[in-house]
Formats: sequence, C-alpha cells, structure tokens
Amino acid sequence: MLGTYGGLWRCALMILGLAGLSGAGGCASIMSGGGEQMVRVNSTPAGAAVKIDGHDYGVTPTMAKLTRKESHIVRLELAGYQPSETKLEKSLNPWVFGNILFGGVVGVVVDVVTGGVNELKPDGVDSTLGPATAPRSETDAAKANVTLRTVQNRQ
Repeated sequence: MLGTYGGLWRCALMILGLAGLSGAGGCASIMSGGGEQMVRVNSTPAGAAVKIDGHDYGVTPTMAKLTRKESHIVRLELAGYQPSETKLEKSLNPWVFGNILFGGVVGVVVDVVTGGVNELKPDGVDSTLGPATAPRSETDAAKANVTLRTVQNRQ
C-alpha cells in the first residue's frame, strides 16, 4: 500500500516541479510587462505636441505605450519654442538574468520572442523647451541693408 502512495507522491512532485519550471520561464517578460513599456513624456512648459517615430501621441504631460523591440525618437514641439528630440534606446533588461538562473532556455526564448529581453532607456522624457530665436523680418533685413550701404558710401 505504501508503494502505491509513494508512486502518487512522486508523480505529484514531478507535476509540481514541471509547473514551477514553466512558470519561471519568461522572467523579464513577467517582471517588466512583456514586449511593451509605458514611457512618461513631460515638458516645461506643458502642452507640447508629442511625436514618436513621426506619429502623434497627444500633448505633454502624457504616457506612451511603446514596443521594446526597437529604439524610438520622441519629438516635442510647441509654438514659440525650439523643438526637442530624445532618443529612447533599447538595452538589455536585467530581469533576463533571472532566466539564466531559473527559467533556462525556455525563459530566454519567451523573453526574446515577446521583446521582454529589452528595456527602453531613458525610461521617460522630461524636456525643458528653450525659446525659439525670432526670425528677422523682411523689414529688419531691408533696414540693415540700407544702413550698411549708407555706411559704405560715406567711406
């Protein structure tokens, strides 16, 4: 009778062990939210138009959900201010090392496929926009030209 229960216990322990190993797979994906990352975008002053990779994402302050599989360019534009650009680079997610210890090959494959192997750096954008330089008007340019000619003629 003990032999029958011993076999059941071994079977149950094997099932629990396999379930535990499969749950450890994809550690970076589980801990960091998979292949997408929420990135906060702020500007001073607020209200700047946000464009990420050429697509509109609203105005600051905002949050953008971006894929971790590639780098991104965040551009902020506000009338009367110089535009600002920030590059979000993909880099190795440190949670991936959990797979080396616990998840093995299956965990690493899950993270690579989902994009969880990467994270975006910096994890947010906080730009202070500088005032735009005022372009010279045609009238100002004409006045400067006349003044220059007058000075040249006197010499």
